[in-house]
Amino acid sequence: MYTKAIKVASAILFNKDARKAVGKVILVILSPFLLFVLAITATADAGTQHNQEVISTLFEYKAIPASVPVEFKTYLESMQTYFHKIDEESEKIQANVQEGSLDLIQMKALFLSMYIQEVAPTLSDDTLHEYVLCFTETIAAEDKEDLEETDEELKKTYRVLYDMNRIKRNVEALLHITITEEMMKSYQSIVSYVNPGANASTEGDGMPLSTQFAPLIEASNKKKYVGGKMSSPFMDDWRNKVSSEFGYRSEIVLPDGTITSSAHTGLDMAAPGGTPIVAVNDGEVVYVRNHQIGLGLHLVVDHGGGKLSVYGHTSRIIVQEGDKVKRGQKIAEVGTTGYSTGNHLHLEIWENGNCQNPRNYLE
Repeated sequence: MYTKAIKVASAILFNKDARKAVGKVILVILSPFLLFVLAITATADAGTQHNQEVISTLFEYKAIPASVPVEFKTYLESMQTYFHKIDEESEKIQANVQEGSLDLIQMKALFLSMYIQEVAPTLSDDTLHEYVLCFTETIAAEDKEDLEETDEELKKTYRVLYDMNRIKRNVEALLHITITEEMMKSYQSIVSYVNPGANASTEGDGMPLSTQFAPLIEASNKKKYVGGKMSSPFMDDWRNKVSSEFGYRSEIVLPDGTITSSAHTGLDMAAPGGTPIVAVNDGEVVYVRNHQIGLGLHLVVDHGGGKLSVYGHTSRIIVQEGDKVKRGQKIAEVGTTGYSTGNHLHLEIWENGNCQNPRNYLE
């Protein structure tokens, strides 16, 4: 995966048009950072944690290494500040979103791809608010008579846009720029690097999980169980996060009108979007899918002996099929993708082809 980050950096550093666009002075400022990206990613091993170190400096607000030149440290700090503001504005707007969930990685990746050749953009908070709105469309203005006439913005409700062409047009009109093909290539590379699961296959969308998992279960039964009890799927205790138990529950009406089954095949644990999700035991990632229906962006870890753990509705998956993972290793982040009404982890434990109550397996 780290080769993708190298492509992002080298495309900018060695592209003739990019060099002309930014000029010699800006290139001198940017080059140390891009070389820093190349150096770190080139020495990273195949482990997922190492692969995330570079771009996650911005996306996860990590401390900027002391080795980064002072002049470019200002740029990185500026971008992290803008990312924080995008987080804040997204949270405000999401409260009035009735269909879909705003994708913070998408918004930040596009923002970075547009301004990666700048010393530091200068944008107001109002502009950043409007930038986030570029990823939505207005559905209606709710009748809230207790609001003043000047609070019309608060009355609006939105749906999330998934058409990138519409998003591009909105952003171009707002910021008075042209989003070039090179910017879009950088955007795609950044998204793929930060959230490998975003490009996961959509195969099986809408099919019963038993059908999807049948070959996984067959393969798992041929291997020995890794052993031991399973740990919390979070970095802290899972018990105080449970929002919906395994088994029977009342049907839920989703925003699009879909009614869920009364048979709940997992354990729901509520947590803020972006909360780290960790593997409950050693194993191998055998299935990563990005579905609009059901579990949304989800993955399956095979622990051998017919035991599988399933992590649903994530906002981000940082592992790929074939990756070996360790108990307690971060593999994803909490989200609200697929059929979901809010940020949470839907955890399922399968053994010998059947869903089991996760409470019987977790420490």
